[in-house]
Amino acid sequence: MFQVCRHVVQILVTLCPVIKLFEMLLQQQWLIDIESNPEEAKVTLDALHDQLAECQKKAAEFRNYQILFKVLSWRSFFKRGTVYERTD
Repeated sequence: MFQVCRHVVQILVTLCPVIKLFEMLLQQQWLIDIESNPEEAKVTLDALHDQLAECQKKAAEFRNYQILFKVLSWRSFFKRGTVYERTD
């Protein structure tokens, strides 16, 4: 059971850098510049929205796994980049 929990946590952790990437991409100057091509900005934002929606679906799926397997928050498994060993 711990291996399943650990796998779920590892997948959740991989989503964090992806979300940071989205944040960085959304803060690009050309996306908020009034002089930018609105069609190009819309296409880019639509694509980012779709990708972010996929990440949200994955996060919700794994959150449900956490509930099903009674896994603690992924943060509770990590301390300075190392995985805690559960004692229960």
